[in-house]
Amino acid sequence: MSTIKSSAENLTLNADGSGNDIIIQSNGSTKAIVTAEGTVGIGTTSPADGLHLQSNGAQSGRSIRLAYDVTYYAEVAQLGAGGVSYNAAGGVSHIFQTSGTERMRVTADGLT
Repeated sequence: MSTIKSSAENLTLNADGSGNDIIIQSNGSTKAIVTAEGTVGIGTTSPADGLHLQSNGAQSGRSIRLAYDVTYYAEVAQLGAGGVSYNAAGGVSHIFQTSGTERMRVTADGLT
């Protein structure tokens, strides 16, 4: 067993150099990553948004993605099946999907 300890209050992991990521592995397999761009992926080595959680086990294809920049975006989905997303771009909306197709959208004006 390996342990990283810090005698100070903070522990800093620094991937020094341009474009270097911080990668957390177990048994040679990447489990989490903090990219040089500042995105965080757990269960994925290519996070699509600020925080991207991806299931790679028996429930493969399920994900949660959160991003916050000019617009706020959150998505909970099983890829190719369905999901629920919240998007503040162009007005707040909640989107419900099944079979990869939008079925319902709730906006500030109500159900559309």
